[in-house]
Amino acid sequence: MLTEEKFPHAAPLAGTIEYRMADGSCMVMALLHGFVQQGSEAYQYTLHHLGLFFEHALARSAAVRMEQTTQETPEEAPADPARELMTSYLEFVRLLAVRTAEMHLALASHREDPRFAPEPYTDFYRHGLYHGLLARMGRTMEQLRLHLDPLKLDGLPDAVRDEAKAALGRQGEIHERYRYLRDNRFSAARIRVHGDYHLAQVLYTGKDFVTIDFEGDASRPLSERRIKRSPLEDVAGMLDSFYHAAQAALYGQAPGVIPGAVPRPESLDALEAWAKSWSRTAGSEFLAAYLAAPGISELLPQNPEQIRALIRIFLIDHALRKLAYELTHAPERIRIPAHALNELLEAPV
Repeated sequence: MLTEEKFPHAAPLAGTIEYRMADGSCMVMALLHGFVQQGSEAYQYTLHHLGLFFEHALARSAAVRMEQTTQETPEEAPADPARELMTSYLEFVRLLAVRTAEMHLALASHREDPRFAPEPYTDFYRHGLYHGLLARMGRTMEQLRLHLDPLKLDGLPDAVRDEAKAALGRQGEIHERYRYLRDNRFSAARIRVHGDYHLAQVLYTGKDFVTIDFEGDASRPLSERRIKRSPLEDVAGMLDSFYHAAQAALYGQAPGVIPGAVPRPESLDALEAWAKSWSRTAGSEFLAAYLAAPGISELLPQNPEQIRALIRIFLIDHALRKLAYELTHAPERIRIPAHALNELLEAPV
């Protein structure tokens, strides 16, 4: 549909190879997409920026400490030092937000096609989503509990156990946040969304963006991926991606950005503060630019409180899904999703 509409910010579909069975059903075996010239993952671009950001941030921190020890009345620090170091990247973020809004509007534009026509946020859907979120939380917490069992040989490494225990103790708080979804009606639209939206799903050409991989979250069955959802789920995915990029760079999961698995103890506190400031600044700029995009308000709740509440709920769910994934594939890497979950629940409502 996006290709037929000539939407310029998605890789065009050139063709498919299908396997057709005797009963008339078919299975898509391969997709051929148009090649994106000079396209590189926005995630890699972000990690490169973060490497420079942390380098300059630590230099600034050292300079501030030097001033404080040599001056009787040191100069007042800038109100938002992270923003000063992110000038060019924030332009990148704002353009990405506009392109995200344009993608959602394009996906909602075929109102005569039942596969794409926007649908209301009904009570039936809302309660189904609420119970689905609760079920995923229960499964993830049980998985986490099993990994914390001291008798298990494949239990969690000591370095992440405290964060994991803190996350495990927050089931009641998560349930309380989810109740907002159960107890409030939303006057908003549900549409087909990207479904697995993050920085690695966007190619940056140096001037603009092209979104790829519209198959959605491969851990979900196809029938579930086709369900229409709030476009804020994609927004939350990108906000989570900003957080994950900053934390991945901080803890050495992005090779070449910060050497070693964990920063030196003397610089860890400063780096964590800068990482948190970076992800919050990038996230707030992205959200503000997305909400200001012409036409996007028609798809969203008109109440700003409901927008914030839905994004918080989706962010918690993103953290839980990543926590479950890492517990299955690489338990030693649960630090970032567990930390994200704890931070989300510590933040004021």
